[in-house]
Formats: sequence, C-alpha cells, structure tokens
Amino acid sequence: MERINKFNYWLGIVVTAALLLESAFGIYSFVHSKQQARSFQSNFLQNRPNFNGGNGSESASNGSNGAPQFGGGTSSQNSGQRPSGIRARSGAQASPIQLVIHIVSLILAAASLVMTAIIGKNNARKRKELMEQEKGTQE
Repeated sequence: MERINKFNYWLGIVVTAALLLESAFGIYSFVHSKQQARSFQSNFLQNRPNFNGGNGSESASNGSNGAPQFGGGTSSQNSGQRPSGIRARSGAQASPIQLVIHIVSLILAAASLVMTAIIGKNNARKRKELMEQEKGTQE
C-alpha cells in the first residue's frame, strides 16, 4: 500500500506540473495572439490602398469599376476566398473564456503543488519522528 501511495504522490506532482505548464502556455498564447492581431491590424491599416483618390490610369487599365480587388484578380475569382487577416484566424484559440479557464487552472495547479509540498514536508517529518521513536524503543 505504501508503494501505491508513493506512486500516486509522484504521479500527482507530474500531472500538476504538466497542467501548470499547459495553462501557462495557454495564457502566453492568448497574449501573443492578441499582440499579433494588433500588429497585423496596424500594418493592414497603414498599408491599405487608397481607392478613392490616386492614379486614375491604374483603375482604368484593369477594366474594373473602381471596386477594390484583392490578389490582383477579378472580384468573381475571389468571391469564394476569405481575405487573410484577423477574421480569417481561428477565434477559438484567442477566446476570453479560454483565457479565464487557463488562469483558473494555473491557480489550481499552483495551489496543488504548494499543498503537495506541504503534505510531503509533513510526511517526511512524521517519518523522521517515527524512526527516532523506533530507535529509542530498540535501545
């Protein structure tokens, strides 16, 4: 029974450490994706072509009626494609609900590791006291 308890103890530590790392990575991924979205949006707004003014010969030479075209093709060619950008990214990896879940799991994992350390310290102290008592009774 002692062997199973030891195994469960160490397995709990390993699983808790993995949960701690996973939740920390989830929080990092959320923050990183938000920063990427902001930088992409600022780059997109800075590099956006001006369709109202500008060179008139360019719009007349491609045969369009002034509608914005992405990728150099006509609007009928691009009708099935989603434009790349913030909306094209998966919203699941940057959802605020998942951020809350990662924060809660990070707190729980940290609390679990602290409690495990306290329990381990108490068990070691009790074991040491029992060994000292056994030595005293043998002498």
